[in-house]
Amino acid sequence: MMKDCPKCGAVCNDNAKFCSDCGYSFDTVAGPEPDDTISSGKTADSASKTHGVLRLTYLPAKEKDNSPVEVSLDGDYLGYLECDSTKSFPVDFGKHTIKLENDSITRTKEIEITEQDPLMALRFSMGSQSKKSRSDPVPKKKSKHLVSKILCTVLVLLAAFAQFTTKGTSAPAPRPTSTPKPVTAVQGVDAPAQEAASAQEVTEAPSAVPDRSVSNSGDEAIDEAVIFDQEGIRITAKSIDRSNLFGPELKLLIENDSGTGITVQTRYASVNGYMVETMMSADVANGKKVNSGLVFSNSDLKEAGISTIADMQFCFHIFDANTWDTIIDSRPIDIQTAEAQTYNYTFDNSGVTCYNENGIKIVAKGLAQDTSLFGPSVLVYIENNRSDAITVQVRDVSVNGYMVESMFSSDIAPGKKSIDTITFLGSDLTENGITDISEADMYFHIFNAVSWDAIVDTAPVTLRF
Repeated sequence: MMKDCPKCGAVCNDNAKFCSDCGYSFDTVAGPEPDDTISSGKTADSASKTHGVLRLTYLPAKEKDNSPVEVSLDGDYLGYLECDSTKSFPVDFGKHTIKLENDSITRTKEIEITEQDPLMALRFSMGSQSKKSRSDPVPKKKSKHLVSKILCTVLVLLAAFAQFTTKGTSAPAPRPTSTPKPVTAVQGVDAPAQEAASAQEVTEAPSAVPDRSVSNSGDEAIDEAVIFDQEGIRITAKSIDRSNLFGPELKLLIENDSGTGITVQTRYASVNGYMVETMMSADVANGKKVNSGLVFSNSDLKEAGISTIADMQFCFHIFDANTWDTIIDSRPIDIQTAEAQTYNYTFDNSGVTCYNENGIKIVAKGLAQDTSLFGPSVLVYIENNRSDAITVQVRDVSVNGYMVESMFSSDIAPGKKSIDTITFLGSDLTENGITDISEADMYFHIFNAVSWDAIVDTAPVTLRF
């Protein structure tokens, strides 16, 4: 059965809790429209203080059940998630139990969303990658515009949060951070590539677990300027706003004289040379304009140890709002703040090098227990010194000799760096009686992020901790 959204009129599934077009909550008691300023993070109302966002990415697994997953939180149905897609859900601050279930597999996990970390991004699959061969086709996601649109409208959902019933509880304490267990050796790598990369590119680079503070410590002012003007679409960068709940926001004015309604999103975003996830999806009718914003994820900035923005780079992905046909994918757009003149760019490549060929460098930094809620993770540093964007994944993953499921897929733009994690599923470790990880085996599968053409399958690598 279907039902109409009382706010925008969109047709939604009868058991949906939120409208996929405008974010309206069907559980909301009718009342006044929310204050639009909530979506920009300018107000300090109770709704914005007691809710965060859970973002789930469903990764494919070969020879396993990749059917749609039903997502439940604390026993309440949230919705369905298709394989090879990402979706976001508003969640109260506090501890919760996630249940992921399809026709043959059920997984549960305890999570905690706090005021300090309101955006929680989790990746999972419903099967093992252990039987993947090097001749397998690339399991690269080709995202659908509808899924991307639902994901990126998380900022619009903040406006709907104002109508929720809030809880008068204090924010939980921040999640503790432990020191990663260092990689002591790597086997299966040619001698020239196996050096311990203890020398950083510059001094005072962040450690394997960087400072968790992302408060502004410099001058992030920018000059107002037109940064895109094509196909009748004009985008102006206005300023940087630090008041947004989920991270620093680049304020944008979008003017549309293209002849059709459009949706504007971004791809391949980086800050200070590190890849960073962003949130933005702006709909603009023909002949209209809108004030919008590009939000850079606080959690990714923390992982990279970035407290001050010196420069930003990203590409605009613009498509027809009705047909979802791509209108234009822009060239990389660079914006510098006043801090860029004196900023000391630091990239911590310390650790043990697993691969260093074809303009790509992969360094294992250590084993951490608290970077993912689904299990322990190996922190990795990746450099892409090529002229094309790449995706790095892993295959044939085992821990202490037992095949386990892993979660890892990292996109890196040309000339950029990335801090990411290879996560081992905790339930697989438990099933195999593994309480202490002493070694992990895998190989890296690297391919072009746009064409999906394979670049290299590395030699098998054994990491010892």
